[in-house]
Amino acid sequence: SSATSTSSSYIPLPHFGINPPGAPLRIAVFHGPDRNEKWTEEKLRNDVDVVITSYQMVEAEFRRFAAMDKVTCSFCGKRFQANKYEVHLKYFCGPAAKRTKGQMKQMRGKGR
Repeated sequence: SSATSTSSSYIPLPHFGINPPGAPLRIAVFHGPDRNEKWTEEKLRNDVDVVITSYQMVEAEFRRFAAMDKVTCSFCGKRFQANKYEVHLKYFCGPAAKRTKGQMKQMRGKGR
């Protein structure tokens, strides 16, 4: 019995709709002060295959988006996540704030 072999070593790979095979990659450099003016989220998603950036840019963008969910305290001006803001108002800031007995025992400020 003879074994069947193919002479071609080409194995077709699935194409995920990025670019036709052989087409150049569309690359964006997401860095610098004008990055948000130059590259919108829609443009990055639709017109680019690879985004080159730095960890610092990823961190800065993450912090910018995370800050959108924060609430500003009307008494002290600090910014808090919504669930932390309730605790802040209850125990630390504003006319209705009342510290617990354990919190009252702790020294705060410069006199520590």
